[in-house]
Amino acid sequence: RNLFSRYNYLLDILEIEEKEKNFQIYTDGLTHLPNRQKILLDIEQTINPTLILMNIDFFKEINDCFGNTAGDLTLISVGQRLKVLQNRFYFNLYKMSGDEFALLIDRKIELEDLYMTIKNIISEIEEIPFVINGHEIFIKVSIGAARSEDIDPQNLKEGKWKSLATHADMALKKAKKIGKHFLIYHESMEIHKEFERNLIWKKKIKEAINTHRIIPFFQPILNNKTGKIEKYEVLVRIADKESGIITPSYFLEAAKKSHLYEKITKLVLSKAITLFHENNYEFSINLTIQDIIEEDIKNFIFNILEKNKRVAERVIFEILESEGIENYNEVINFIKRVKDYGCKIAIDDFGSGYSNFDHLMKLDVDYIKIDACLISNIVTDKNAEIITRTISNFAKELNLKTISEFVYSEEIFKKSIELGIDYSQGYYIGKPSENISSVAN
Repeated sequence: RNLFSRYNYLLDILEIEEKEKNFQIYTDGLTHLPNRQKILLDIEQTINPTLILMNIDFFKEINDCFGNTAGDLTLISVGQRLKVLQNRFYFNLYKMSGDEFALLIDRKIELEDLYMTIKNIISEIEEIPFVINGHEIFIKVSIGAARSEDIDPQNLKEGKWKSLATHADMALKKAKKIGKHFLIYHESMEIHKEFERNLIWKKKIKEAINTHRIIPFFQPILNNKTGKIEKYEVLVRIADKESGIITPSYFLEAAKKSHLYEKITKLVLSKAITLFHENNYEFSINLTIQDIIEEDIKNFIFNILEKNKRVAERVIFEILESEGIENYNEVINFIKRVKDYGCKIAIDDFGSGYSNFDHLMKLDVDYIKIDACLISNIVTDKNAEIITRTISNFAKELNLKTISEFVYSEEIFKKSIELGIDYSQGYYIGKPSENISSVAN
């Protein structure tokens, strides 16, 4: 009898552990809502699904103005308010990555009903402020939705999640692009043309990778005190057979969407490391937060630094400030690791949006690259001048070096020096080129 009781007790323990394991796998740790892994399972069980993706607009500014804790509390509060609406509008709620939520409706819903449902949800979220740490915060959201009946059945064969998420995300991006609160995907929309353009770019990028036509260009960075070029920013280009040299503004988004961005990052870093073996310049490589979080790229970076220690101490990794940094621990650990090799860290586009000076304290930064929107206006706009001077003075207090981006005229160059900025970069100093030159324009 005791043996039977112990057996049942062990079964209960195993059942509890299994439930806890499933909770961790399928639940978002912050909001305790079902997560992306859960919707991947649930959506395939549906018969006539509609997917709604919702982003919080300018969420980074909430983090920057009120702190990361307030940002987390905002996500929790938005989740709670949406949860209250579940029974009213008959949807399942999921917390995706970053500031995104997913709403899954498992029934046939008329276009007009979906339209009204989304309008009501937006109204509930936007019209009543969220009270976070004593502050009233008004939230704005953008929504993209897709109904399975509006999608080519052939696409649905690849999987309901893949198809619905792709089309809902298309609608969401289009809504943001044209300044609308929301869009519902339909085949008649011109989104498919954009999708086709991405497919064309995907093919072009793949060909460029396979035929070694992803090439680095170099833009000089001048020391404002000595008047000498001391560093270069490494920029990516495609050498196209028909169009000549193609800048990343044309292909980078398509590369990210088609999962080719990682390969481009690896190629550019490898080629830059090889080329800078031949000189003593410092050189900077742009990294996204995703690069830093992604294990494959991260390990590639560590391995190439390990194999090229003499060059590694001249590498500067530029992290894009305007992307927003949520995974602080992972970013901090990455920075510590690369600094062991002698690498330096720059925050790029600093001053875009509401810059978080807290980044500089947490991330052990060496350089601040002041955003082009500020630098390009420092001669004509007093506010831009004051903000730039403040950043420059703040950096000096922290013993950080500053770099002006987009220095395209002598007036901006002289004003940068007047404001105490340490380095200048832009067309006035030198255009991006395939060659490394020690002479500024």
